Formats: sequence, C-alpha cells, structure tokens
Amino acid sequence: MIRLGCAKSVISPKVSLRLCGYARRTDNFSGITEDIFLRVHYWQTANKRIIIVYADLLWWNPDFIDTVRALLKQKQGIAEDEVLFTASHNHSGPGTGRAFTPLLETVSDNYIDFLLQRIINGITAAERDSEEVAVRRFNGTCAMNVYRRKKTDKGIEMRPNYEEPADTDLTIFEFVKKSSGKPKGFAVHYACHNNLSDGNSVHPDYAGIVLRRFDETYPESVSIFLQGCTADLRPNSVLGERFTSVDFEKVIAFADEFFKKCGDTLQTQSVPIQENLELRKSRIKLPLVQDFSKNEVTALAAHAEDDAMRQWAQKAIEKNFRDYETLEITRVDFGSTPVYFFNAEMSQQYALSVRQKNKNGLCVCYTNGMIGYLCSEKQIREGGYEPHGSAIYFALCGTYGPETEKLINKALDNFNN
Repeated sequence: MIRLGCAKSVISPKVSLRLCGYARRTDNFSGITEDIFLRVHYWQTANKRIIIVYADLLWWNPDFIDTVRALLKQKQGIAEDEVLFTASHNHSGPGTGRAFTPLLETVSDNYIDFLLQRIINGITAAERDSEEVAVRRFNGTCAMNVYRRKKTDKGIEMRPNYEEPADTDLTIFEFVKKSSGKPKGFAVHYACHNNLSDGNSVHPDYAGIVLRRFDETYPESVSIFLQGCTADLRPNSVLGERFTSVDFEKVIAFADEFFKKCGDTLQTQSVPIQENLELRKSRIKLPLVQDFSKNEVTALAAHAEDDAMRQWAQKAIEKNFRDYETLEITRVDFGSTPVYFFNAEMSQQYALSVRQKNKNGLCVCYTNGMIGYLCSEKQIREGGYEPHGSAIYFALCGTYGPETEKLINKALDNFNN
C-alpha cells in the first residue's frame, strides 16, 4: 500500500531582493509576475517514508541543506535520508545560500527564515493529508529541448546544436485516490533548463506554469516537476544560431505547449507501479584539477579587478583550496522504477547510462545541494562553459577532470551490486 499526502504554499518573497542565476542581473527584482511555490509530496508505505520537497527555485544551496536537515531532525524527527529537496532550476526566484560567488547567488536571511517555516508547515500539512493511492506511470516524448553545446572557430560555445540528439523522454507518474478514483497528484519528469526568461521579475518559468495547469485541470491535486539531466539541454527558443530569452507571455505559450504534450502522454497506455519504496544513498569524492598556486589565488583575492575572479579567489581561500567536491547520489526504487537524485547539474549522458542499465531508470538533478556541472569525459576534454567556465561561479577550487564520468558510472553500478 502506498499513501500520498500533498501540500503547497506560496514562497514569493515579501520584499524585493536579488534573484538567482544570472551574474549580470545585480538589482533587486522589479515585481512578481506570478507567484512561486513550495510543493510537498509525502510518500509512505508500511515501512518507509520519503518526503519530496519541491520548489520553483534554481536549486537548494548547500548552506541551506545543512541548516534545514538539522532543523527537521530537531523539530520533526525527520532523518536526513527521508527527505529530498529538489528544484525546477528556475532562474527567476531567490537564492538560498552563500556557498557560491556572490555574482551567482546572494541570499536574504529573512527569506531563509520564511522558507524554513514554509517547509516545516508544508511537511506537517502533507502528513495530515495522507491517503491511500494507486500509482501509474506514463511514458511519452517531448521535443521542446535542444543540445546547447556547439563547436565553433572559437571553441565550444553555448549555441543550439541540432546535430546532437537531445533527450526527449517525458515521464509522468499519476497518483490516483483509491477512495474516489480522482487524481491526487502528478510527478512530471523531463530534461530541459527552466530558463526561458532572463528578466528581473519573480515567476516560476515554464515548469511552474505547467504545474499550475495541472492544478487547474485537476483541482484536488498537487503536482511536482522532477528536472532531469539538463546541464547540456535548453528550451528550443532560438533566433538564428543563438538562444534567445522571451517575455512572460511567450513563457506561458511554451508551458501550454508542453502541457499539451503531457496531456497526450496521459492518453497513452499506463504501467501500474508496484506498491513499494526503497531508498539508498552514496557519496563519492570527485577530484578537482588545480592549475594554480596558492600564492596566485591569494594575489587575485586581494587585487583582481575582475569581480568574478576576485570573488572566486576569496571563496577558494575560505574553502582552504579543497581539491574535491562530494557528489551525493540518492536512489529511490519506486516500484520497478529506479530514480537517481543528484546534487549537481548532470549532462544528458548520465541519463542515457542509467537507462542502458535499466530502461525504467530516471535521473533527477538539483537535489539536496549543488556542486556545479558534471559533464561527460568528452565534454570535459572539449571545454566550454559547463566543464570549465562555470567553475569560478560555483566557487570550485579547480575543475572536474576527465575521470569524472568513470567515477560516477562506477558509483551508479555499485547500486546494483
């Protein structure tokens, strides 16, 4: 028997502050175009509970995860392994910590206190809302994303590349109330950056609007979005040979088209999910390549004119030049579906690797923290923003080496041993 409890609440900031995700966007937000939400799914069987806390945010900063895990243990007796904090990778919401350079993410302590209370209240409400459900899986496709790395005379640039296939799998879990036969919630899984807009107002971008459409269509339900391996995938919003951001009206149009694809998928033959839950966790250290000396970094921290380099150097000193980052992988066996949650932005190669081992396997990113982009060996050797350029913003004391893919695949294999 599987039980599901749901809750949702608005988490739009009450005062203007800086949004997260774009270094060039430094002013406080100009307004709230559409509210952003926290959504809770409280999954439970006779011997296991797994709480999914979703938000229309860029990610959950590692600082925040450390704080909230301790608070939930203290106030609600919830163990670290029982709760998964995941996000849609929305670039139009506030930050949640200070682990990265301030150009990438800043945070308001008042907003963090507000968010913590919303989480506590949401989990409490979801537990009270628990009832028996049947679960069905629907498998579809949606070609609204595009590979975003292209080789040019200048090297690898962030441009649409239609020669490289994009992961178009669309998976939807439907939770149906056994008492009434009506939907209680949906979990939508897809891989596509949630960054159609680069404006300076609060809204959930396409993923959150899709969830609103589910809420409107199925008014007794609460749904969540499970963002896939989208480190190298963006929305197919293109002008000529470059990506282009759009206004909110076009964000809605994109979301509505995506919601139609969801509707088409829900018309296909479903697969019932066995009524069991299992959870296992693994942590591995991923080494960083350091091509600098401590003296060079110390000089940059004091004298660099470039804000990004100076902030990176200051963070590197704070971290004592740590030469690794810790990847946390949580595997949830949801019936016959293994779902791998990562505290990173993973390239689509990892989703392919998981499906090669088990055709039902899924990958969810932006969960329980963030250690930056984890690319394939080929991408790391090619270079570009994801494996190299992004490192200074994530305050990494180096860049991930080519062995990263082998280390991650070995960790994934170990779950099956």
